Amino acid sequence: REMIDKLQTDVSLKYIFWPRKTPFIKGAPLNRVGPVRNLGVKFASSDIIIFIDCDIVVNPNFIKEHIKSHKKYDIVIGPSIREKSGKDVREGYFKICNDDLSKMDCIWELAHEGNISFNKKDFLNVEGFSSDFVYWAFEGDDLAYKLIKNHHKKMGLNKKAYGAHLYHSPEFINKETLKEGAIYNSEVLYKKNLDKEIYDRFFVNPQIK
Repeated sequence: REMIDKLQTDVSLKYIFWPRKTPFIKGAPLNRVGPVRNLGVKFASSDIIIFIDCDIVVNPNFIKEHIKSHKKYDIVIGPSIREKSGKDVREGYFKICNDDLSKMDCIWELAHEGNISFNKKDFLNVEGFSSDFVYWAFEGDDLAYKLIKNHHKKMGLNKKAYGAHLYHSPEFINKETLKEGAIYNSEVLYKKNLDKEIYDRFFVNPQIK
């Protein structure tokens, strides 16, 4: 279950109990963390919003590096370094563009929610994360797509804003379920935007995220 537990030491916090025992329905808002994240942003007081996964351990300068990069970029991503491989799963893309994301096609696809930051105003202007997706990922893709394509925002990489992604056993990951979800989410992303770039990326030269 997704849960923000009661912390008696800080009465200013807002608490949410979000059970995962709800029957799975594709596209139902309760089946993704997007609505919870959106609610968190609503109550946040900072102008810069940083999202990380709960199994990522950040470095001491993590927040400072994200904020510093927002002087140049509207969306900032940092590496999530896998404990087993010592690499980010997007490392190949970073090498191709020499860490300059402006040289990349489909730059929005690199907007993983595990280590990413936005301007709060921009986030709210596009109504945050969508609840149209299932399983993992694609909320970040969709949000970055809307900001980059429709609002001309810039996305950049700061490798100093890195975090260590702790290992979790493959037994908790059903590859067939993930593949099914990726195909479904690709279709949803295309239908929401009807952009040839999305169609070519996922249906002409498909690669499962």
